[in-house]
Amino acid sequence: MLFHSHDFIFGLLPLTWSLWRAADRRSPRAALWVLVLASLVFYAWWYPPYVILFLASMFGNFGLGQVLGDDARAERVRDRALWWGIAANLGLLFVYKYLGWVLEILGQVGGPQLQGPGWSLPIGISFFTFQQVAYLVDARRGLCKEHDGLAYAFFVSFFPQLIAGPIIHHRDILPQVHERRRPTADDLAVGVSLFVVGLAKKVLIADVMAPQVDRVFGGVHAGEAPTTAIAWLGMFAWHFQLYFDFSGYSDMSLGLARMFAMRLPVNFEAPYRSDSLTEFWRRWHLSLSHFLRDYLYVPLGGNKGGVWMQARNQFLTLFVAAVWHGAGWTFVVWGLQMGGIVYIHTILRDRGWTLPDTPFGVGLGRALLWLCMLSSWPLFRGQSLTDAGLLYEAMLGVGPAGLGAFPLTWLLAFLALTVWTQVLPTTQQLFRHHDPAWHWRAVDRLTGPAWLAWHPTWVWGAFVAGLFAASVTVLDRAGAFLYWNF
Repeated sequence: MLFHSHDFIFGLLPLTWSLWRAADRRSPRAALWVLVLASLVFYAWWYPPYVILFLASMFGNFGLGQVLGDDARAERVRDRALWWGIAANLGLLFVYKYLGWVLEILGQVGGPQLQGPGWSLPIGISFFTFQQVAYLVDARRGLCKEHDGLAYAFFVSFFPQLIAGPIIHHRDILPQVHERRRPTADDLAVGVSLFVVGLAKKVLIADVMAPQVDRVFGGVHAGEAPTTAIAWLGMFAWHFQLYFDFSGYSDMSLGLARMFAMRLPVNFEAPYRSDSLTEFWRRWHLSLSHFLRDYLYVPLGGNKGGVWMQARNQFLTLFVAAVWHGAGWTFVVWGLQMGGIVYIHTILRDRGWTLPDTPFGVGLGRALLWLCMLSSWPLFRGQSLTDAGLLYEAMLGVGPAGLGAFPLTWLLAFLALTVWTQVLPTTQQLFRHHDPAWHWRAVDRLTGPAWLAWHPTWVWGAFVAGLFAASVTVLDRAGAFLYWNF
């Protein structure tokens, strides 16, 4: 079920909220049961049998967490339980996400010709797997002990974050569960407004870009060589589709959680406003970056051991982040590209080769970042290395189709969206007076004037209502969130 579907907006969401409010008047625990059951219905809507897999993962990890947090057990028993738990979680992810690709590679290099299982990827498996791995590691470290199975089930299954993140850390959600804060009118007003703003970004901007993106990448996959102008048009269209799709999803996720008196962490913080690829990965998919930092980068040594070790650790971490997005040689090469650029940037920065902290330096840094990202999209979005090669030829002006002409309408649209991503306050900054997210802090100063900030006024109410009305009219053409594929 999609957040931007009629079934969800006019069916499951209002029904769940009404039952939750009625249950909350009885007891906070009854309200928690409503949200857990509603989350399972939400997950089952796509493919009911995978609910069994999801529940097995959830109950299995909760049981392991009890063993890992039991100080009376021998250290070696708990260490063994941790490694078995990590192996089981990552093994499940491997079977569903990577096994088919690995078997295909083995067949291509002369190994046995084995068919992959052909299973569809369980939605959200990349997210709830990492979420529970972090829980197990911290349980072994003595950083968390959760003995309430219902609270743990809510932590893993809460539907605003279940399908495409953020990857929730136990310290972000379990304290709120145990605090049992009662909902307020402000929660509903802020939540609905955040949700509608995200909905508008998704269906009024990202999905408008989608047909052009599909046309360019689909044509290349069919063997059509694009002109230089069309290739760059496809890259810019994808550049903004991905941005506003993920930004919209992140806003909707925060808004949905807030409707139920919960706050999720910010997962998207204006990454196109970064002036280096290193900073970009600190602001894009923050929860994934934080997970890999805490459970891969730091265990590898982090910043210790000198600049070369730091650069190596950053390279490996970014490579894992890239391959996490999907199975295929395009993601492997994309990971090498991302990791390699950050590796070089770290070495140069250590030697003092940095851009000046001036408007010119910041602008040049952002321009270089955009060039880096736009040149990476043939790998990230393309279906094969061959497709990416055709796009690179066209982008460099050496393709067989020639230069072509860039449509003026699209050029103006891309210029407007460029200005938006560079100078307008983020959604979180607009809602800054109403605690939009868990422990949120702005990463830059583009907060906007006080009169522009969101407040529960008639003006903002009319604006949000207008956005909702415009969005509802185009729900039928909306596609799935891009990060649901990962």
